[in-house]
Amino acid sequence: MICANCEQIFEDKISGKTDQRPGLKRALNCLKSGDTLVVWKLDRLGRSIKHLITLISNLEDEGIHFHSLTDAIDTSTSAGRFFFHVMSALAQMEQKQNC
Repeated sequence: MICANCEQIFEDKISGKTDQRPGLKRALNCLKSGDTLVVWKLDRLGRSIKHLITLISNLEDEGIHFHSLTDAIDTSTSAGRFFFHVMSALAQMEQKQNC
């Protein structure tokens, strides 16, 4: 995270599969429009694809970018936004097929 020039670093010592994540909560509360939430790996952020898409979409709605260092997702770039929207569409398609 230091190499990614992060100004503030928040961490949780517990699984991304739980809602009780004080570090993530503090990080999200500090973000404002124009900021970027940086994570090491996408699966460290959320419990499910649906949860990740909701979280990242909410950030996008607030003008906050998202960058996963090891998954090559950076919503501040057109390629990163495209990749995220493709991932979102695939998750929605999968959800509809499972109904």
